[in-house]
Amino acid sequence: MTTKQLFKTILQADTTITAPVVEELVQWASQSGQRQRADYLLSKCGRELPGVISALNGQYPKDIGLLYLVFFNHVVLEPGQAMFIDAGTVHAYLSGDVIECMACSANVVRAGFTSKNQDVTTFSSMITYDFTQSKQFLLVPKDYKRSIFNAVASASNSTCVIYNPPVEEFGVIKTELKGKFATVTFEAIPGPSILICVNGGGLISVDSGRETLAVGKVFFVSSNVAYTLESLQDESCIIFTAL
Repeated sequence: MTTKQLFKTILQADTTITAPVVEELVQWASQSGQRQRADYLLSKCGRELPGVISALNGQYPKDIGLLYLVFFNHVVLEPGQAMFIDAGTVHAYLSGDVIECMACSANVVRAGFTSKNQDVTTFSSMITYDFTQSKQFLLVPKDYKRSIFNAVASASNSTCVIYNPPVEEFGVIKTELKGKFATVTFEAIPGPSILICVNGGGLISVDSGRETLAVGKVFFVSSNVAYTLESLQDESCIIFTAL
């Protein structure tokens, strides 16, 4: 049986079959001192697997999703890192805060770790079953060329980088203005933008006026409109922009 066939079989199996297996998996994960028979599994999935299983079992007791973890890459993203998850790729966010940007779609199908509706039949038919190493999903940020810093921003090593996935629908810019009065101006582009401030504060300015930047505030910038961001605090002002 191939990995694809095995995963699809688990997805479609009756709970009377999967429930005892989930129970055994949870017990295995909790027995931290008795891993002799699990050496092969641990070598393939990483030493963090038992802890992840135990933590998620605490949130979703005996959930079928616990079985899926054996097939998944467990990825820990550090601040500033980003990854692209293609359509049809199974994924689950386990902890922490992320900025997620996606193409327009209402087609979110779930099959575990949720209190919302689950559609296993549709789920099993639409996913790619492409078992890829996690490092192939990572995106390398590049300097965003359509931005101009003032002298304060340049002197403080402020940054403006773009994460460009291998699709045309969207990209994400991360701007970090370091220090009070650091400023960056963005050239007008032929498409709208959505901004969110996640740290610090300051001002966003366009020809028609300006608004206060603060944590949690979201702004929409129309097509072909240039705008300026300015930090008014000593701590870094961090803004993410979806293009």
